[in-house]
Amino acid sequence: MKGGDAMLSRARTKAIQGLIAGTLALAGHIPDAEASVGGADAFVEALVAEVERQHLDTLDRSSLLRRLALSPSGAIRARVADAAGALCHEEAAAGLSLLRQLSHDASSLVRAAAARGLAHCIERAPDPLRAAIESAWATAGAADERIALARALGLATPDWLTELALAELAADASPPVRRAALHAARAQLARNAAPYIELALAHSADPDRGVRKIARHLLRRAEASAALLSMRPPPRERRESRRRLRRALREPNHSLQTSLASG
Repeated sequence: MKGGDAMLSRARTKAIQGLIAGTLALAGHIPDAEASVGGADAFVEALVAEVERQHLDTLDRSSLLRRLALSPSGAIRARVADAAGALCHEEAAAGLSLLRQLSHDASSLVRAAAARGLAHCIERAPDPLRAAIESAWATAGAADERIALARALGLATPDWLTELALAELAADASPPVRRAALHAARAQLARNAAPYIELALAHSADPDRGVRKIARHLLRRAEASAALLSMRPPPRERRESRRRLRRALREPNHSLQTSLASG
């Protein structure tokens, strides 16, 4: 019985491989594959769903997803990125390899999907593996991978390393990485306000205008939710700090840190 099941599995895998090869070959002859998704994507969506099924061996799923990741359709590659996040729980190296590849994709939709896949991966990973993944991606040589991690940290339930990883990414030499880190900090603000308010204060005078804008938005959100006030000593010093904060937010050319230190 086991031998028969193995033969059926191999036959199914070969059939899916043939369908994928035919689909990719057909897509390669479409002048604008991105604009012609629709029915073709619905078909490949079914293929990806089949690849994810448990009756295929992990190695087969990994191989098939790698082939689908070569599709000229960004929508298909984005679907593969989501599937790669789930693959991480069976074969971490294969899933992470796909996510790294797709984090460099020319399509912003695919890069966003890679970040979602990475969030799914770390969300369910055991603590030691999650720490290893976050450490590796935070120090990756490619900025796209560091951006993907920052976005993933904004989507996933935080752990003990999240705060440290975002602080590291917020100090990155690349402005897009710093922006992604501040976006993630803003997303996590309700869960752990104090360190992210401090992070925003530290970057309110960042050389990059986008980083400054996100930092100020984070501080406004914190003030509106009273998280910032809970960090200040009562009562007169707290009122003075609040006044200086509001004044600094109205003056984009001045650092919040400078404003707060002046009193």
